[in-house]
Amino acid sequence: MAQDKNKTTLADSLVRPNIKQTKAYMSARSLTENSEEFTFLDAAESHVSPFDPDTDLKQTGILDNLNSYPDQQPEMLAQKLAQIYKTSAQNILITRGSEEAIRLVMQSFCVPSKDCMITCPPTFALYAVECSIQDIKNIQILRTGKDYKRLDLAAIEKSLITKAPKIVMICNPGNPSSTQIHQDDIAALVALCRDRALLVIDEAYIEYSDQPSCTPLIGDNDHIIVLRTLSKSYGLAGLRCGSIIASPSVLNYVRRVIAPYPVGRQTYGIALLALSNERLKLMHEHRKYIAAERARIQSALKNAGSENTSCVQHLFPSAANFMAIKVKDPVKTVSLFKKHGLIIRDRSAAIPNCVNIAITDKATNDKIISLLTKN
Repeated sequence: MAQDKNKTTLADSLVRPNIKQTKAYMSARSLTENSEEFTFLDAAESHVSPFDPDTDLKQTGILDNLNSYPDQQPEMLAQKLAQIYKTSAQNILITRGSEEAIRLVMQSFCVPSKDCMITCPPTFALYAVECSIQDIKNIQILRTGKDYKRLDLAAIEKSLITKAPKIVMICNPGNPSSTQIHQDDIAALVALCRDRALLVIDEAYIEYSDQPSCTPLIGDNDHIIVLRTLSKSYGLAGLRCGSIIASPSVLNYVRRVIAPYPVGRQTYGIALLALSNERLKLMHEHRKYIAAERARIQSALKNAGSENTSCVQHLFPSAANFMAIKVKDPVKTVSLFKKHGLIIRDRSAAIPNCVNIAITDKATNDKIISLLTKN
C-alpha cells in the first residue's frame, strides 16, 4: 500500500529537529544514472587503476580470512602512509575516506547546539551538511581574491575572537574552485588559529598541486589536522580509504569515536598492494600526465572567452585533476556534454554559472576542448 506523503509518521515525530531540517549530501554519482554508455567526468576520479584487480587479488590472497575481524588500525598500512606523507605512523589514523575523517573530527571536538566552526566557501559541500547533521553552527567566511585564492583573514580573526569556533575547516586545493590558496594566507591562518582553534586542512587534491602539504607543520603546531585520501591521485575512489594526520594529542580523542573496525580487511590489503613502490611510480607518472594535459587544455581554452563560438566565460587556474569553468549556460552545457556521452557537474550553487570537468585521457580531453570552444 502506498504511503500518504502528507501523513505524519512515527519517524517524523521522533527524528531530531536538526536532522529533519538537513538536506542530504548529493554525491556526484547520485545525480545521474550510472550507465556504461557515459564517461563520468563529474567526480574528479582517476581513470587509471594502480593495479590489475583479477591478477593481483588472486596472487595476494586479499580475499582470504574474511571470517575474522581486521585490525582496528593495521600497522603496516599506517607505516606505509606515514612514509608517503612524510610523517610518523603515530600521527596517522586510517578512516573510511575523507568524509568519515571530517565527521570524526567534528564529532570529537564540537558540542552539538553549542559550538561552531568556520568554513570558507566556495568549498566542499559536505562541511555544511555535517554541521547541520551534528547541530554545529557554520560560520561561513567567503574566500576572496581572483579565482578564490585568498582568505579573508581579518574576518576569520574577528570570528576567532568574538565567536570562539572550535574548528576552522578549509580545503586546499579548493573544491569546487580547483584553485589553491595563497601560501602566505595559509601561514597566516596557522598563526591565527594557534591556541584558539583546530585548523583542519583538507588536502584531497594536494598531489596535483605545486604547493607542499601542510603535514610537516604538525610537529610544531599541534592544532593542525591534515586530511588525506587515496581516492584521487592514487586511483582508489572505490576503496574508501583516507587518513587523519595530526598530533597524538588530537588523535587520542578521535580514536574514542571511530568505529571499532573502520575499514575492512580487503581495503587494507588492496591499499598496501596499490602503494607498493612499483605502483607508486605508475601513479606518479600519471600525475605528471594529468598536469601536462591540464596545461594543454587550459592553453587551448585561455582565449575562448573572447570567441563568439565558445561557451566559456572564465577558466579557473586548476591545481587539481579537474577544472572549474564558468560558462554562459551551465544547464545547456551539462546537457550538451551528456548528448556526447560525457557527464560533467553543474556547480552553480557554489560558484555562479560554473561547471566541474575532470581531466582524463587525451582523446576525451580533445572532446572536452571541442565541445567548449565550438558550441
